Amino acid sequence: MSDFVGSDSGAASASTGLDAMLDALSARSGGQVVLATGQVWPFTPPGNLDLTVSDALLPPIQRARDAAPIQQATPLWVQVAIDS
Repeated sequence: MSDFVGSDSGAASASTGLDAMLDALSARSGGQVVLATGQVWPFTPPGNLDLTVSDALLPPIQRARDAAPIQQATPLWVQVAIDS
């Protein structure tokens, strides 16, 4: 999940924390977590989950004082279909 954290020197520890948080959220919800980018956590091969991701993107967000990236461009919507 390092692509969500950034490329600074703290990426390894932040990635571990993010992984733990997403694992806990997945366990609490009893399944997979669909992120705003359309990625699924934990990743499983397609089968019972169908995602349609918008081609329209929200613009990236940057911090005003130094233009540091906060969030990458994100799809406007993600449609999730689950076949049980």
